[in-house]
Amino acid sequence: MKRFATRERNIPRAIVITLTLVAMIYIVVAITLIAVLGPEILAASDAPIALAVANIPWALPLAAIAAGLASLGALLAGLAGITRTALAMSRNKDLPGVFGHINARSSVPDYSLLLVGLAAIVLIVLGDIRTVIGFSSVGVLAYYLIANLAALNQDDAHRFVPKWLQWIGAALCTILIVTLPWQSIAAGLFVLAVGLLGRVMVLRHR
Repeated sequence: MKRFATRERNIPRAIVITLTLVAMIYIVVAITLIAVLGPEILAASDAPIALAVANIPWALPLAAIAAGLASLGALLAGLAGITRTALAMSRNKDLPGVFGHINARSSVPDYSLLLVGLAAIVLIVLGDIRTVIGFSSVGVLAYYLIANLAALNQDDAHRFVPKWLQWIGAALCTILIVTLPWQSIAAGLFVLAVGLLGRVMVLRHR
């Protein structure tokens, strides 16, 4: 019980601290880029950080390494989240049982991880990485939009933040979705439609 109480206290704190630190880093980077490049050049650039450090020979490789590590971290986090979601859906019989297989040595859903990893490789190799990131962003933002709306149903005993924060979160997710390129929105909505159709078919089969 004590262990659960500690985890219940520490996880929300870690989330707030992490989000605050990340937001501060984003603000500092944004202000720095605006000061160095100016709004017009910044808006027109596809690689603003590389452009900002172009005159500093030693900084450009560091920026490339940092970008690669950040991308790898985001990819690993995405793989972990998607495979665990597939595991939960498999246990709930929303996906085939094979996706619920757990590797005895690593304790991860290995078949789900393999499938998601292969799908990511195929999309990156065969598609435009910007389109892939775009429709992936639509899916992630839709996920958080639903999570914010679902959190409105929490009772006061389990609520960590006030309801108005959930409304702000849902509104911001919606704004970010509609500001993405229309190709990304269309691709994301198509993927969501396929998922909803699959869900309907599963429920009818039951």
